[in-house]
Amino acid sequence: MVEEALVDEQARKRARMTVGYRPGSVMRVEVKNFMTYSNCVIEPGPTLNLVLGPNGTGKSSFVCALCVGLAGSTKLLGRADDIASFIRRGTDEGEVKVTLADDRGGKLVVRRRMRRTSNGAQNEWWVNGKTSTMTKVKEIVSKYNIQLDNLCQFLPQDKVSEFARMKPIELLKATEMAIGDGNLYNLHESLIKEKKDLDEKKKLVDMEGAAVARHEEELEELERALGPMREKKRLQEQMNVLKKHKAWREHDECVEEGKKDEEMLKKSMATLKRLNKEADSIAKGPVKVKSDQKKKAEQAKNTAAKEMGKHDVEKVNTDVGNHLTLAQGVHDQIQNLEEASNQWKAKIRMMENDVQNLKETVEQLTHQNDAKIEREIQMLDLQMKDLINQESTVARSQRDLDDSRDKLQKNIRTLKDQLGKENNKKYRALNNLAKSRPGVREIYDYVQKNRGRFKGQVVGPLVMEIDVRKKHYASILEQLLPFNWLSYVFVQYESDMKLLKRELEARNIEPLIAVVEADVNAPLNRTCGDSAKYASLGVEATLDETFQAHPMIKHALDNHFFISSIFVMAEGQKGWQKVFDANPKLQQVWTSEYQVRKTVSRYDASNTTISITELKDGRILTASSSGDAGGACVRIKKELDDRMAKLERVQLELNELQPDIDRIKTHKSEIKAERTKLASAQSDSAQRLRNAKGSLSTKEKQLQMQKNREDPLKKKDKLVHDLKLHLAKALDKAVKMPNIVDKYKSALLKHATSDLTTKELTEQIHVLGQKSKTKLKERNDMAELVDQLQESVNRHREHVEQLKKNAVEETGLPIPEELKQEFSLLPQDLREIEESLAEKKAQHDSILISDPGAQQRYERITEILSTNKERLAEHEETYTAISEKVEQLKQAWAPEVRSLVQQINRNFSEAFKHVGIAGEVVFNEVDGDDFAKYSIDLRVKFREEGQLITLDSAYHSGGESSTSTILYLMALQGVTTSPFRVVDEINQGMDSINERSVFKLLADAATAPDTPQCFLLTPKLLPDLPFSEDVTVLQIMNGVHIGDIANGFRQDCLLGEARTAAAAPMVEAV
Repeated sequence: MVEEALVDEQARKRARMTVGYRPGSVMRVEVKNFMTYSNCVIEPGPTLNLVLGPNGTGKSSFVCALCVGLAGSTKLLGRADDIASFIRRGTDEGEVKVTLADDRGGKLVVRRRMRRTSNGAQNEWWVNGKTSTMTKVKEIVSKYNIQLDNLCQFLPQDKVSEFARMKPIELLKATEMAIGDGNLYNLHESLIKEKKDLDEKKKLVDMEGAAVARHEEELEELERALGPMREKKRLQEQMNVLKKHKAWREHDECVEEGKKDEEMLKKSMATLKRLNKEADSIAKGPVKVKSDQKKKAEQAKNTAAKEMGKHDVEKVNTDVGNHLTLAQGVHDQIQNLEEASNQWKAKIRMMENDVQNLKETVEQLTHQNDAKIEREIQMLDLQMKDLINQESTVARSQRDLDDSRDKLQKNIRTLKDQLGKENNKKYRALNNLAKSRPGVREIYDYVQKNRGRFKGQVVGPLVMEIDVRKKHYASILEQLLPFNWLSYVFVQYESDMKLLKRELEARNIEPLIAVVEADVNAPLNRTCGDSAKYASLGVEATLDETFQAHPMIKHALDNHFFISSIFVMAEGQKGWQKVFDANPKLQQVWTSEYQVRKTVSRYDASNTTISITELKDGRILTASSSGDAGGACVRIKKELDDRMAKLERVQLELNELQPDIDRIKTHKSEIKAERTKLASAQSDSAQRLRNAKGSLSTKEKQLQMQKNREDPLKKKDKLVHDLKLHLAKALDKAVKMPNIVDKYKSALLKHATSDLTTKELTEQIHVLGQKSKTKLKERNDMAELVDQLQESVNRHREHVEQLKKNAVEETGLPIPEELKQEFSLLPQDLREIEESLAEKKAQHDSILISDPGAQQRYERITEILSTNKERLAEHEETYTAISEKVEQLKQAWAPEVRSLVQQINRNFSEAFKHVGIAGEVVFNEVDGDDFAKYSIDLRVKFREEGQLITLDSAYHSGGESSTSTILYLMALQGVTTSPFRVVDEINQGMDSINERSVFKLLADAATAPDTPQCFLLTPKLLPDLPFSEDVTVLQIMNGVHIGDIANGFRQDCLLGEARTAAAAPMVEAV
């Protein structure tokens, strides 16, 4: 047992201050009842700590204490998973206390107590004496970038071999986690996630693009089925427009007719006004004068009568005269009644004759010609409909034959093209390529047909643009180039690339396009010189000289595959080694049997690797030797002959249809002309009928008005009775006059003279009255005509309003401008409108719809297509956004990782040189930006004659794996920001030379400024190793029988006598 005084003295010498300790590094570890320890305290130094002790003394328990005390998973230790297994046997409670340097120059004490229970173990946590939780402890561990699950930082004894078995992908992630604040690792994980999302989004874009193309094809097929339906719909729309136009034309014509009636009414009212004026002039002129004269004569007569009345004779005479006058007046009335009655009856008879004649005219016009004309028009319409049906049938047959002819002509052109292509070796190569790359033929055809649309030159696919001189040259090119390069298209401008990509993707074809921005007229950069200089060594040409192609293609291939710097040996020549010796820059030589590649280490030009690959026969560029070409040509020619024969038959049928088409057109023209003639006659007859009906209505009203007047003869009986009564009274009075005749004569003479004058004036007034009556009759007739015209005008106005209402219901008001434009292109005559309407209806009725549901399917697929396009646009937008994000992440991550790996590689290669062997660290970047497959390779070799080989635990020995591992961890020493690193028994299996060299490198690296704290656990070290003051040795002596070993242990053998006094304490467990 080591003296306690030694321990106390050493403790005093090394009072624990935080000077030199990086934040997060370990300052003290104290355990109680933990694994094999009852009580132990370990106080490491701030740089390199060598934890020494024989096997089984508990060195690895120190590693376990660090892991358990800092909330690490027990699975990381490769030991028991249950935390209760770490409590010392025989006790129920254990404890681990880890003191870390904090970031403020102080200490951070993490304490964990474990209690054994029936269910496992119960844990309690403290941080700086205050109760805490495992979660908070993990937060502290993460804050100081302590990565217990990273083998690059924490490598327990049972995990050393696991490090050697780490895959390159895992090694990259572990390295990223060990460096910096974890940002590189987080960026890498984000890149992997975003790239996965990008690939998924690409699948969605492709899926939606395929759906769009599929639905567009379905719509294209439905377009053919919708032809008759759309034609019928078009005819219906034309009929609707014609009906609307007809409604407005009927309104307009009715307005014109109304204007004519209004003009006639205006003229009639003027005439009526003139007649009224003339009648008033007669009544107020001669009639008034004669009436005044008659009045004077009557006054004279009355005066004579009064004179006569002074005597009885006069009175009697007056009475007789009165009675005679009355009798004369009655007699005159009787005479006038007879004449008036005769005139009344004659007028009625005349008007009845007129009405009867008009009725006969209307009846004749109604039944005589209209029925016949209507029957003839109906017959013509039936004939026209039959001709339209015939024309439709012939037209369908003609369309079908035209479609068949067009399809056959297209097939013939295609077959001719195919025949030409099959006869061309390039097209055979293209067809072979198309078996693996569908769409490549369509790409070639599109490029050939659309060259005029591009800004610059566009050539490709590559397989069609390359002429190889020899068969094995073709095999070399196929083996050198990635398979997909054979389908690449080459363009000069970015805009042409975008146009080509957009057009082909619209056809559901994914093109491969390369933009060649170099000067295609410039010579290739022959970095290895002219092949002719090495002809004496068997070199025949550089690879670019073995084929003919567009300069743009050669430049693109040279930029990517350095074809101007690859030598091709003549057939049968195999002296490639001499060629390499003669041209140190040369890295690749091809013979007719092999590909020979020289690889120079990126970090050590003296390290070269030669790889030889057998040349395999090509299957695309050598397609001209295919034996199937003849059979394909025979098949195509036979099919071409068959199509030509069918085309001839179709053309013959089309020629036979032409006479029927001409006959139908001629007959239609004849029927149309005849119908126009009949319709004109029908219209004239209808106008005459309307005129006759108008006259009949007027005459019937006039007749009724005449009949309503009373017959003058009905007054005759009463007048005869009055006449007899007056004569009887006059006779009775005259008998009483025998004595007064003489007296009466004088008075009577005067009376008679006045009476005669009165009668003459009365007759004159009568004549003037007759003339006035004539004027009044003319006025009354004109007034009746004005009333009739007014009624007709009112009817026209009502009819116009109704027609306008009907037209507005058809078109609305105001009439849309586009409808007005359509009306202006249509016939304006009602007859022509009705003919056109009838013709359109016949055409409409003749079209049969074979698939009524096509329109519904078309609309449904159109709606689905619209949704697909919207989703496609959304997916493409998201795809672009993710692509940009991936590129941004890559730009932030990849350059940093490359720089980091280069630094690690320098450290790693330099370390290997010091141990007398070679090694390099290579950052593997995968084509296609599959970031999940990016990796780091540790390539090493342990013999001069060997080659650099990726570290593999199955191939390399344990010592080689240990040496490679510790040197890689040392290479990380200058770039990692982890506060401490643990390596357990890494030197086991090393030979003494390598161990001594590795130890020196480790001591130098671990004690360099601003490097992490390092723990190296080992059961033994070589004697007389070089130590510095910065190295801390922790000697562990733990166990029942360890005292015997400790008593015989000599520090001077390990450290040297000069440093024995300053040696670190031996840690003893109690």
